[in-house]
Amino acid sequence: MPKLFARVAVLLLLLLPLAGVAAPRIFYTDIISGPNSGGENGNGTYLSIFGTGFGPDINLVTVTVGAGVVPRKMFLGASNGRSDVQQLSVQLGPANTTGAIKVTVGGVDSNTDQTFTVTPGAITFCTTVTCVNNTLAGASPGDTVAIRGRAGSNAMLGTSSAGRRATRVQPVVSQIWT
Repeated sequence: MPKLFARVAVLLLLLLPLAGVAAPRIFYTDIISGPNSGGENGNGTYLSIFGTGFGPDINLVTVTVGAGVVPRKMFLGASNGRSDVQQLSVQLGPANTTGAIKVTVGGVDSNTDQTFTVTPGAITFCTTVTCVNNTLAGASPGDTVAIRGRAGSNAMLGTSSAGRRATRVQPVVSQIWT
């Protein structure tokens, strides 16, 4: 009986790829480091993972970064401009640590050669010029500011009284301190 079970298991392992069941595969991420706290709902930075085999249902996906499962999955769909690559966007939380990124779909794990480094810092969400300028005044290296608004919002930024200047801002989330 054990030999029969072993043969059936080997046969299934050989036939599953032919049935269209593919392991999730991570190609790259949009960022490689950021805080794991201080953002929206007290969670950390947003991370988008790009690859294939993530499936059609975000509820069947588990994402692990370092030692913990991410607390929030926000988007699963085609990558902008690349319908053959999927984008999976998550928000890190306090349980996430520096380490490998792993996507699990239906009990099948992805590759783990992409890593994320948890860094100290604060995340602030701004919608006004005053918020941005006040945030610049108290910012430290590694801090992240999410500016919500229309494209071109970076025109409102200047140098703060602390001498820090926004050097790169996008309308979503950007590391902007020098």
